[in-house]
Amino acid sequence: MEGGITPRMIEGYLSRRRDDPDRPLSTATRNRHLACLKVVFKAAVDWNFAASNPADRVKMEREQQQVPDALTDQELARLLQELPDHIRAVAAFAVDTGMRASKVFGLTWADVDMETPWDDPDGNTKRGLITVRAPKNDEDRVIPMTDRVFETLAAIRERNAASKTPSLQVFPFTADFVNSRLTQVAADVGIEKHVTMHIFRHTWATRLRDRGVPLDRIKALGGWKTMRMVERYAKMRDPQLQAAIAALNG
Repeated sequence: MEGGITPRMIEGYLSRRRDDPDRPLSTATRNRHLACLKVVFKAAVDWNFAASNPADRVKMEREQQQVPDALTDQELARLLQELPDHIRAVAAFAVDTGMRASKVFGLTWADVDMETPWDDPDGNTKRGLITVRAPKNDEDRVIPMTDRVFETLAAIRERNAASKTPSLQVFPFTADFVNSRLTQVAADVGIEKHVTMHIFRHTWATRLRDRGVPLDRIKALGGWKTMRMVERYAKMRDPQLQAAIAALNG
């Protein structure tokens, strides 16, 4: 049974979550809550526990696309210079692979291949591949290592091998611990952005876009399912739009 739940009650719940003074929910999160309610009530109707789906009559809110923050090359250099060695290693790895924080901290040495060679566009032979494990029914993806990532992992592996208690994880830290240090050091060096692990993924995609890498390749390397997120980076740094505005200076 629906227990008297009406569309107006659902709208009221979403409004209260929006206006919660302690923990207000964003439009995107409220839409996810509504989507969940739609699924639950649909199942109730399908299983004859409810006569109708009250959530069907509640519309999703329009979500405003926000351009994701990214570090400039200068900001990234300042940050990396001041970070402690163990946090710098995490940051350098994240900004050169574009991996989500959960994948970075879940990475094990079993998914790090330091031996397999690959050739860059200039014909130079490089080494090192990282396998990013995907959820069930999705495909794993493989990310070639930059020189900086290779050197970072080689140093970590050497220290790990010499340890009395070697770790199976490449980065045996919690996201909260690393994020707290990133935020503090970023403030110390005058970076007026919210710097956590997530900003490195945005920075990675932005740097690739600035260097002319096609969006479909960024999508494949970053593991996005659709082009929608990747296109936000194109809008942010579209050279044609920038050139059009620059023409006003002539």
